[in-house]
Amino acid sequence: MHIVNKIIGRSKRRRVITLVLATMAISGAAFAAWALSGSGSSGGTVGSPTNLTANAVSASNSVYPGGLGDAAFTITNPNGFPVVVTEADLSNLHLPGACSAGDVTIAQAAFTGLSVTIPAHSTSAEVDLPGAFAGASDISASCVGVGFTSDIALVAHSG
Repeated sequence: MHIVNKIIGRSKRRRVITLVLATMAISGAAFAAWALSGSGSSGGTVGSPTNLTANAVSASNSVYPGGLGDAAFTITNPNGFPVVVTEADLSNLHLPGACSAGDVTIAQAAFTGLSVTIPAHSTSAEVDLPGAFAGASDISASCVGVGFTSDIALVAHSG
């Protein structure tokens, strides 16, 4: 009988040990099912900026005989990010046929130190460049009240 009890006792012990090991294995498997990691790749594209557009508007400070007037314009930013305009350069004055050559000239072409912020996908408020144009002391009568334009180059950075 003693031998039988030893065999039955071992059997019980084995069952308990087997049960404990099985429980630990199931717990470990459950933990392993939630502790995951992975790797792979992702993609992106670097966008291309689009040039700004300056649009002439009527200046509040007009050119008059012997005096200076402002260059006035708005700036359209078609980009998906804000920009800050820091410089503007005027060139190539375009006078209408009613004006004579020399009635109006560019008095100051380069404007630096500007800080005009234009939000993404929007147009700025009016930008004025004071004293940009000069009127001759003898402006032709036919040129009085007539609008004119000049080319403008802008320097800007994302902001």
